[in-house]
Amino acid sequence: MISYIVGRNFGHLNRAVAIIEKFHEANQEEIVRIYTFPHSFSWIKENIPFVELDCFKKYKKYSQLQNEIRHSSLIMHDWRMEVRKLRSDRKEFDAIMGGIYHSDLKIYDDDMIEARNFKEFIRNTANETTDIFFHINLVQPNEVPDLSTFYVPIPLIARDVTMSVNEVKESLGLQPDELFLLIQMGGGVGPSKYKYTEEWYDKINQLRLPIRIVVANQFAGLPFPFHANIIQAPLFYNGINLINAADVVISKPGMGILTDAIATKTPLLLLPPDDAERQAKHDMLQKIVGSDIGTIEANFSKDDLSRRINEILDQKNKITEAFQTIPDNGAEIMSKAINLLCGKPLNDLPFLYEEVLKLTPFSV
Repeated sequence: MISYIVGRNFGHLNRAVAIIEKFHEANQEEIVRIYTFPHSFSWIKENIPFVELDCFKKYKKYSQLQNEIRHSSLIMHDWRMEVRKLRSDRKEFDAIMGGIYHSDLKIYDDDMIEARNFKEFIRNTANETTDIFFHINLVQPNEVPDLSTFYVPIPLIARDVTMSVNEVKESLGLQPDELFLLIQMGGGVGPSKYKYTEEWYDKINQLRLPIRIVVANQFAGLPFPFHANIIQAPLFYNGINLINAADVVISKPGMGILTDAIATKTPLLLLPPDDAERQAKHDMLQKIVGSDIGTIEANFSKDDLSRRINEILDQKNKITEAFQTIPDNGAEIMSKAINLLCGKPLNDLPFLYEEVLKLTPFSV
């Protein structure tokens, strides 16, 4: 059995679903158990009904979780710091532990102290929670980080689009020829939820645009008094369908939305960052498109926001061309890597690592 520990919000959850879907297609006999938070149980079950589900937070004591997953054939996590102790106190099992994360880890001379601290935090967490670290990249990383864990750079992990544009529009009450702007604030639960959500909801609520505005739903719902002309979407079980149908997306900075926008070639506007991790997403998008056309400043008024929306729509072809250069087959690569690592003892990892590296288009 593969044990897979996931996070609270859509970025982490969609990556896990994309990987497990690909893995299950080729390995239907292998049992996968997902440890998640209670709010996402039904969402995961709707997406991948063939997995076993357990609540990560019910294990109040570390020893309980260790006893539960010690017979796993492989342990994967999408960046859960809590597994540090699971790895450091490993005595009862020999399963390989892998973790997945993203962001540029190279420390530059002009990095602010917050960015440096964030990159050091990611490096330390990779060392402390993984035997093999799968690092999501947009392009070939310009530096292989000095880590004690085995390092594997991989492309973006995106889910497949499963609804046509017209099907999505019909579900929103739109006509096939109606354009729409999508507002996406993520899952909206937990301590890491976007701090400026209501501030930007308020500005967006005042916009009067020639295209419709659709607000994506969250796990916690949408407790905000939106204008009557703004469409509040249902909670999509596969959010990339909604992004694929949109003409432009405004979102909190996050890896999930960045991945889905690139995979569907949808113009993206990122709201101001509220921490170093989200600032990194601004930096990543600016490097892809070669300008700040895809980012929004904290001091933008609703009029500034309207102008930026029109600017990015005018440059849609440029954005699409930039996004087309980014590989997004990370789910397929992760599926094959998991198949290689599953059931193998930790002592075999140095040899398995060389085989895993053959799967990725990036070099080490």
